[in-house]
Amino acid sequence: MESISLRIEPTGVGKPSLGESYFWDAPQLPSSLEIPMTRDVDGELFPLSFICQINCAEVSKYDVHGLLPDSGFLYFFADIDYFLGYDVPAPEGDIEVAVLYSAAGADELRRVNAFTEDGTIAPHIIKFGPGACAQDGHKLLGCPADSDVLNQMDVAGKEDLVHLFQLDSDESEFFSLQFHDMGYLHFFIDKDDLKEKNFSNIISYLYYY
Repeated sequence: MESISLRIEPTGVGKPSLGESYFWDAPQLPSSLEIPMTRDVDGELFPLSFICQINCAEVSKYDVHGLLPDSGFLYFFADIDYFLGYDVPAPEGDIEVAVLYSAAGADELRRVNAFTEDGTIAPHIIKFGPGACAQDGHKLLGCPADSDVLNQMDVAGKEDLVHLFQLDSDESEFFSLQFHDMGYLHFFIDKDDLKEKNFSNIISYLYYY
């Protein structure tokens, strides 16, 4: 299955326009959605890190199998503060992730920042393109860059999983994301859940060397 490549570039100045696709900074959410929360080792609630916002209309022409919603917005979050270099304990077990979907229009969105402005990474605009199934880098769909990922996953019903998103180790002058020496965070979704636009049961898998 072909993938959709996500190449990211710093915006330079300013924040993304409402409805743009981008990495980092803070999400633009409709009033019906909130930033997903998790608990730290002391049981205290804190927000999952925002990874990226995808304008589904922008990627639909590259979605040759019609698997993703053709309109609305997808939002990806994960407990990756440790891998971004923050002074927090390393996650234990599976990485907690969340994916939100909204069919709202761009005019219904507002920027929601769960941190101080100094605590956010500068936004990086996404440029989409066609990609090979197992290519590395950030991507939607396709298959994991390393063919051994599915063999290592200990979950039932693996044959029904769709590879939704691959977050690669990456860095720019504004951030450094390192999954140990080198690795990827994968997001998987059941094919029936994807068809129904139900993103509440995402399975994550951290693969690293």
